[in-house]
Amino acid sequence: QRQLDVLNGLVGSRDLSFFSRRGRLAHECVTCCVSILLEAPPSLQISGKVLTFLQHLCKDPLLLDWLREEFELHSALAEFLQNRLVEDSLPVQLQVIQLLRDLCYRHQVTLTESNLGYLSNFLFKQMESGDHELFLPCLELLNHLSWSSHAQQYMKMMPQLPELCKSLVPKTAFDNSCVVMHTLAIFANLSLDELINNKMFSQSVKQTLHVILCTVVSNNLEAKKIAIDTLQDLLSSQERKVHVLKYHKMLVSCASKVAEKQVQREGEDLRVTVDLLTVILSVPVLREEYVSRTPSTMEPLLSLLLGAIEPNVGSLKTADTSIRLATLLTEEMCSQNLLVAHNAAVAGFLKAVTGLLLALEDKELDSLYYAPEMCLACLRLFRALTDSGICGETIIKQCLAAEHIRALLKPYLAKDPQCLQDVCLLKQVEVVTTCLDFLCQVSLKLEGAEECLHQLLQEPSTASYLSVALCLTKKNVVMPAFNLTIMANFQQDFSREKFVDSLVSVNRKRKALESPRKLENPSTPVRLSAPVPRSSVTILNGHNRRLSVENSIERISRKLEQSFEMGELKQSEILAVYENKISKLKAREEELLQLLEAKTAALQQSDRLVTKYRCIEAKNEAEVEELRSLLRASERRIEDSQEKMDEVEKRNEETVQSLKASRTKVKALKVHVEELEQRNNDLDVKAKRLEVALKSLESAQQEIRSQAEMIAMLQKHGESMKLKLEAMTKANEELELANQNQEKLLKEHEAKMKDQAKCIHKLQGGLDDKVALVKSLKVEMKSMQGDINALQKDKAELEQQVHDLEAQLRKKEEALQSKSNQAAKMSADLDKLKKMQEMIQSISAGVM
Repeated sequence: QRQLDVLNGLVGSRDLSFFSRRGRLAHECVTCCVSILLEAPPSLQISGKVLTFLQHLCKDPLLLDWLREEFELHSALAEFLQNRLVEDSLPVQLQVIQLLRDLCYRHQVTLTESNLGYLSNFLFKQMESGDHELFLPCLELLNHLSWSSHAQQYMKMMPQLPELCKSLVPKTAFDNSCVVMHTLAIFANLSLDELINNKMFSQSVKQTLHVILCTVVSNNLEAKKIAIDTLQDLLSSQERKVHVLKYHKMLVSCASKVAEKQVQREGEDLRVTVDLLTVILSVPVLREEYVSRTPSTMEPLLSLLLGAIEPNVGSLKTADTSIRLATLLTEEMCSQNLLVAHNAAVAGFLKAVTGLLLALEDKELDSLYYAPEMCLACLRLFRALTDSGICGETIIKQCLAAEHIRALLKPYLAKDPQCLQDVCLLKQVEVVTTCLDFLCQVSLKLEGAEECLHQLLQEPSTASYLSVALCLTKKNVVMPAFNLTIMANFQQDFSREKFVDSLVSVNRKRKALESPRKLENPSTPVRLSAPVPRSSVTILNGHNRRLSVENSIERISRKLEQSFEMGELKQSEILAVYENKISKLKAREEELLQLLEAKTAALQQSDRLVTKYRCIEAKNEAEVEELRSLLRASERRIEDSQEKMDEVEKRNEETVQSLKASRTKVKALKVHVEELEQRNNDLDVKAKRLEVALKSLESAQQEIRSQAEMIAMLQKHGESMKLKLEAMTKANEELELANQNQEKLLKEHEAKMKDQAKCIHKLQGGLDDKVALVKSLKVEMKSMQGDINALQKDKAELEQQVHDLEAQLRKKEEALQSKSNQAAKMSADLDKLKKMQEMIQSISAGVM
């Protein structure tokens, strides 16, 4: 316990350098911890500490792969889970489930039939209720485990599969988006029911795709990861890919919105976003449509990918994904002649990549996860730009130099490949040979590339890498290595002795691998070619044991024949030893035969049970088929009613739109009527002013009449005065003295007459002005009367139109009310049909 506390304290502080080197002591330490779990019975306290230690190790991706490949920790944990003490301890169960969840994520898991059967039964039982602490971790583990093809084949034959389907269907409507996504992923991995599978991933894949894309753009990172994995699985399946690509516009629109979204992404959010874009744009059809339809989003997308190029991280997987996606986009832009338009963005991204290579120049590769894959992605990007024509070559000359290639190779050439582990050797050899081959191709295009290539070929570790590469089985590695070896052979400083020694060492290891003695101990082989898949190792496991026993018997018999030449004493001792071994092997063989007979009897019994249950299953299938036919009929009726509902909704929308248009027209007419009323008011004011003017005109006319009467009276008076003057002239002779007086009076009277004439002239001028004013006012009055008549006609017409529109509005409102009543009635019918469908589904599920 004290040693486990020390180990937990060491790894709990995130100091995993001791285990990252994966030396002998670290290997023995992990081996002891795994063996503690397999002891019978281990104490819960010690087991909990061991599991905590393993959980700390699994947080590092390099060590997670090491535990998975070297120790097959998932198999040991599945065995440990069957312990009786673990069944009663919920915290220990939770730790085991979490460890298995990390180990099985996106990995082809290989377990024995008993371990896989127990683990599957355990997970199926946990799915029956969703209110306990183990539900969500078990659901995640079931998702990750069902992704493995070996586990899929076994689970599909389990009789509990229909019960699992019944328990998972309600989880699709769960409030937790992680539960919904895990459930969809399980349905995608395991074809639990043909009808449900067709509904989710072929016929109604649009709804499933809509749910996945809505989850992808949400803020829940865990749900986004599961949704991206599910989308990747759908696009990797050829059958489902056809149905998904029918809705390619949804996927392209989602990718463009994510790229255009101006949000500062960091850490895990950035990694998930880059993974999403890579999953969508890795499909050629979607990538072509994205580049052609949304060229404006290329610069935001490249800037987003540039943010993933960070040297100060322990894992380069995000950088590798970003560079691979940028390479695909660059190739697509070259094919559509769009590279010139986005020259600056591509150049900026390439500068970031070269800066990352310079930052990793002095770091150890063992401490960086996914470094070889990232370097290969960089070389593919360089090659794509070099092969893209003048624009790509210009970008390469501006942003790439021979020092960047030297910086890429420096961590690899710092160690001899003979000292590397076999798991890392293949990828590192591929990086070195691909990089040197690229330098050879651009030696004439890139300044200083030829000199850099000659210097790198003179390195001793380069000769070792070339020798190892020539012994591999990958053509794309062997051919460049062969050409580089021929080129290096013509150089004087090439390390030929190092090359030959390394080649001999590799061949010696290969010969040792093929020997029968190594066949007995296949746990530590020296892999020079691609690693053998775990599934094939499991299939050949029994065959290898039998072959090992036969080889042992052959060697024993061969040694017995050789031992006859030795002395009698020595011969008897050797015979006794080998007879003892032979008897043990025969006893073992008898035990195996008895076990085989027991398993044969069990298989026969299981065959009888299978035949019995198949008959029951055939009856159930017949009943289920009838229920399915009823279900299909009800679904057809529901679809018809749904179509009718859609038509009614469309008509309602059209009616609402027409009502809105008529209301806008009524509003416009009301505004026009108000304008007309305003003009009418103005005309009323003018009419009042006209009345006042007419009254003033009448008073002026009366004054003129009075003046005319006065003039007539004065004229009569003048005539009378003339008569008197004539009488006076006749009497003038008689009255001379009186004549003078009369002349004076006449002069005065003439003066008065002149004054009156002037006054009459003035009054006549005023009268003329008044008459002219009256004439102008009459003309204006006539024009205003015409405008008033026209306005009254327009007002009458508008009032008639308003009455007509109000009548139409009342009719449409009555039609809308009838349509809404009809829609309510149809929705009630639809609810009844849905209830009937649920009843039929529950009956069919109960029968199944």
